[in-house]
Amino acid sequence: MDIVNIEYCRGCQARHPDLIHHEERYRDLYGEVEQLLKQEGYKVIADRWPRLGSFEVSLNRKTVFSKLEGQPIPEPGQIITLVLEAKRKANERKRALHQEQKVKDHNRSYWSPFLSEQ
Repeated sequence: MDIVNIEYCRGCQARHPDLIHHEERYRDLYGEVEQLLKQEGYKVIADRWPRLGSFEVSLNRKTVFSKLEGQPIPEPGQIITLVLEAKRKANERKRALHQEQKVKDHNRSYWSPFLSEQ
């Protein structure tokens, strides 16, 4: 099962009372994204130790979205699209590696009788 980890800013007001921050926006976005991803069959985990101002999304430990890297807070549908696209690309890479290995195995089995005669 694919795992989506979401780190989102929460508990910031307690640590930084003078901070002008809309924590509920992050919480609501997390809730919407979590629900949509679960409908798509993903396991969603909220990071236990979020950083201030974070909304980070990773699929199987690979970053898909990062607010800390300067991206604006997206709509929930945009996050879902990014996760699905990352999954599609990962599957393509796996298929390409599998095909490459099949070719290597075929070549090895084809040429091995000739190589063993030397």
